[in-house]
Amino acid sequence: PRNEKVLPMANGICVIPLPTNALPPAAWTNTVLLGERDYYLVDPGGPQQEHLKEEMDRRSALGQNLRGVLLTHHHPDHIEGYHELQAGKLPLFCHPKTAELLPSEFPKPRLLEHGNSVNIAGDLTIEAIYCPGHAPGHLAFYIPQRRTLLAGDMISSLSSIVIPADNGCLSDYLESLARLRDVNAGLVIPSHGPPFGGDSDPFGTALIHRQKRENQVLAALSSEPSPVESITQRV
Repeated sequence: PRNEKVLPMANGICVIPLPTNALPPAAWTNTVLLGERDYYLVDPGGPQQEHLKEEMDRRSALGQNLRGVLLTHHHPDHIEGYHELQAGKLPLFCHPKTAELLPSEFPKPRLLEHGNSVNIAGDLTIEAIYCPGHAPGHLAFYIPQRRTLLAGDMISSLSSIVIPADNGCLSDYLESLARLRDVNAGLVIPSHGPPFGGDSDPFGTALIHRQKRENQVLAALSSEPSPVESITQRV
């Protein structure tokens, strides 16, 4: 039966939007299930997991089993639902810098560096792409067999991406956008909002947007010092 809360994207790639306390206008985080009989879960979202549990129960009845959890980064709307999964004995994967920022009650994860890969099942493999900027340990995941990129919070189809003041870095973010653009994926699945198809250029569009913002800031500057709030208001 059709379930509009569970969205198949390709063979072995399924998106389930879960309600979370993400920054507006986002009101959910896309959890992704990779694989069929043996499957992995990317970003367990928040504590409201009704639709995810229904799908996992359905898969369990068919003899399909969760084999591990992967995190794009440490922000709450991507990890708060982890303990609801009761997957503490299964492998948890993330970047070393994300591991340092996880709450203490999380198990010790298996560390993924740029270029590392994880075999999901059969012909399905994910490749880790290190892309800091929004978060210091942010990873995107590329599935070459499907030309699909799980972009996490590197891009959104709802708004531009916030660069947090505590540990975000705009220059890193711009370099990461260029790195992900070079992947040339046919399908880009963000953590917030609908996916981008093959004829779109989400990372290039984001780079142009950021360059326009920089030009606006430069145009707002004068020979006299100005507080950031004043420049922001003019822009």
